[in-house]
This record gives sequence, C-alpha cells and structure tokens, in this order.
Amino acid sequence: ARETKMAAELFFKGDGVKLGEGPFYDEHTDELLWVDINSNSVNFLSLRTKENRSLQMAATVGAVIPVADSPDRLVALVGKKVCLVNRETGAVIKDLAEVDTDKEHQTRLNDGKCDSKGRLWCGTMAVAVFLPLGSLYSLEMDSDAALGDKGHLKSHLSQIGISNGLGWNKGSTEQYYIDSPLFKVYKFDFNSASGELTNQRVLVDFPQDKSLGFPDGMCTDTDGRLWIACFGGSCVTCRDLTSGEELANIPIPAKNVTSCCFGGPNFEWLFVTTATDSLSEEELKAFPLSGSIFVVKNLPLGAKGMPANRFRM
Repeated sequence: ARETKMAAELFFKGDGVKLGEGPFYDEHTDELLWVDINSNSVNFLSLRTKENRSLQMAATVGAVIPVADSPDRLVALVGKKVCLVNRETGAVIKDLAEVDTDKEHQTRLNDGKCDSKGRLWCGTMAVAVFLPLGSLYSLEMDSDAALGDKGHLKSHLSQIGISNGLGWNKGSTEQYYIDSPLFKVYKFDFNSASGELTNQRVLVDFPQDKSLGFPDGMCTDTDGRLWIACFGGSCVTCRDLTSGEELANIPIPAKNVTSCCFGGPNFEWLFVTTATDSLSEEELKAFPLSGSIFVVKNLPLGAKGMPANRFRM
C-alpha cells in the first residue's frame, strides 16, 4: 500500500541557489544546516525566523556536520579536504584529512554523514560527472588524540560514479549507500566497532527509464524505512529497509530533488533540498521554485526521525 497524500510546503525560497544539498537539523540551535555545493557556501537556516546565514568557503562544500560537544565547531567537506571549521566565522581551524590525493583536480568530496560512533563517512565524485573516479572513505579520530593529530582515513570503495546517500539502520548493523549514476541503493552489513563494510547487495534498483530520476541523498526514520531524494524525479520515495519496496512517494515541486533529513518538533518534519543545476530554461520555467528548501509536515506512515549523528573528535 503506497501513500501519496501529503503535500510539500515551501520553507525557504532559494533565490540563486545552484545545488542545495546536505541538510542537517541541529536540535540544539533549532537550525537547518545545508550547503550550496557549487556556490561554495555553508548555510544556517533558523526554523523560528526563517533567516538564512551564509558562510563562503574556499571551494565546493559537499556536506557540513556539527562536532559533538563543541557548539562552535563544524566539520565541512571542502573540495577534497575534510576541514574543522569555526561555525561563526567559517574560518578553517585545521585540515583533518585530504582524499583522492592521486587524482589532482579530477574529483571533489560530495555527500557525508557520521555513524553512531561519530566516524565520518564521505565520498567523492568526478568533477566531469559520471566518470567512475569516486571513492568512499571513513575518517575516525583517536579518542585520546590531541587536536594536533590527524584522523585515520580509510578507503572502503572505489570506482564510484557519484558517492551519495549514506544511512544506517537503528541498531547500526546495516549501512546504506547510493552510487547515483548506477541507479542503485546498496545495503552492507556494518560492523560498528571496527567500521568495516561487508556483504554488499542491491536494496533498490531505480527504473532505468529515469521515471524516478537518480537516487541522491537519503535519510532513515525510526521505523526502518529509507527516504530517498530523487534527482530528476521531482519526488522523495520511501522504501522498506528489508525488501526495498516503495511504501510512499512525496511529490516535490522541483525537478532536481537532492536530499532530505528529519527535523523540527520531535523530528516529525522532513526537510527537502533541491537544485537549479543542469536545468534548461524550460525546466526552470516549469519548476520556478527549484533551489528552494521544502518541508513535509504531515508525513505518511506516521514517520519521524531521530537526531543525526555528530562528528566525534
């Protein structure tokens, strides 16, 4: 039984936004953190006032995640570097890691999320889109490390088209991952203690006719479901974590839907980011709200989320 009854509301009109991405709801400040990858910006959108504060970084920003127990610091994926950043000024305090050092200017960091242990998972993609030059990495800091130390960077997957959509189940025994150009959402067995991925299999295979577009960013809810943004598909699709079956589909008034996260009161709202990138003039006319952030408040299936994991130094 598939539900489609709920409507997405415009939450923030994204004038001039190119590639809105990476939403992260900060329950401590009641802000939605998000990035505009191709405008090199990190953004803080107040749920109360709807005011958006923007910081300019030196290169593309794939994602941004608050640091646990450190309200003034964030970790940001800038170009090919994982940077520790001052949340107020945007100043880079320290580079924690650099990825794809053998690939010069061919790749950049894209999506990133933290697991329940506070490890950062982040992946790369080719700047010339669709070349399989991407990889998936994890970055773990020593628990006893001084700030002067760099973290342990580990490579898990290579020859990825566009590294996207990370998530875990409630017990942290499975990890979900998207390689967008292959139309696939993968499932792995996940060892939370060691950070190892094994037993890769396909959970969802998007239709090759692009009727749903490409799977992009995603998040998990408290009841064992995945919510996947459909780039080119004008929707968010909800999938069962066991079967991959579609349980709900939420239309979004933008063609290129990039990512989603739970937030707001009791994590009962779904925030959805979108993009204007790669749209023709006709498509921009058809979807004038492209680049905006939407919110879905009356979610199907009684869905709600939980606080997103923060990075542990």
